[in-house]
Amino acid sequence: WMITVLDAIRGDEAWAQILTANRYNTPPAPGMEYVLVWVRARYIRPEETITRIDSGWFKLSGAANVLHDAPSLVKPKPALEAWLLAGGEVEGWVGLQARAGETDLRLVYAPLFDRDQSQRRYLALPE
Repeated sequence: WMITVLDAIRGDEAWAQILTANRYNTPPAPGMEYVLVWVRARYIRPEETITRIDSGWFKLSGAANVLHDAPSLVKPKPALEAWLLAGGEVEGWVGLQARAGETDLRLVYAPLFDRDQSQRRYLALPE
């Protein structure tokens, strides 16, 4: 995979977009804030195979070094979810949460079935 962070929004702006995506989305937990990350993912495997990428494969960390799982919510469209052939590319939103005001946020690519964490990658988010 070639993963690129194109944009990130957080706090009230992210919550407004999440609430617009689905009015039944719940507010972030006390002391937390939502973070929306616009991601481009390109499947760069050389042979012709098909695979899936899902926004649930991402987590968030920051200065506190706590790994936050993706919350259960309906993300703004398009969410980062697709089946791709080799060379395929998709862009979409990943919805996450972090401690309110936390600095040095990093998007963590943690694909499903990566038990030894050899495929885990960390991408800095714009401040």
